[in-house]
Amino acid sequence: MRHVFLALLLVAAAETAALACTCIAVPTDAGERRSLAQDVAQDAVALVEVELVTPFDAATGRGERLRVVSTLAGQAPAAFDVERDRAPSSAACDLEFRSGERVLVLLYPARQPGQGAAARFRLADSCLTHLLADLPFRNALITAVGAAAGPARGSP
Repeated sequence: MRHVFLALLLVAAAETAALACTCIAVPTDAGERRSLAQDVAQDAVALVEVELVTPFDAATGRGERLRVVSTLAGQAPAAFDVERDRAPSSAACDLEFRSGERVLVLLYPARQPGQGAAARFRLADSCLTHLLADLPFRNALITAVGAAAGPARGSP
């Protein structure tokens, strides 16, 4: 009986691990960092620091409304909605915003046109936010997004 219980625990642990978000490590080689930054920056509109205005609305499926605190590269409106097709989940590498926190995010054009007056953007996943904590990678991404999206506005 004890072995059956242990086997069930191992199966449950394996399923949980399979659902967890797994991110790559920040490349240590400058060339690899630049290459990854260029790949990530493809189609990006801006790299911005944001804070939560309105959380995800489970009843309507409307994504969070975020306010841009500063723009590090590219161009972005003062506020926008996040394009979501489901509630955010850290297990799926989604960014989950909390009131009072500021987060760096990379914006991409929305896949579907918005239904309201606010601009809508897709976000890079939480793994990119993890990579942005590395200053050399962040600087490489700022350069790559700036080259692809145009000049920055706001303060870094």
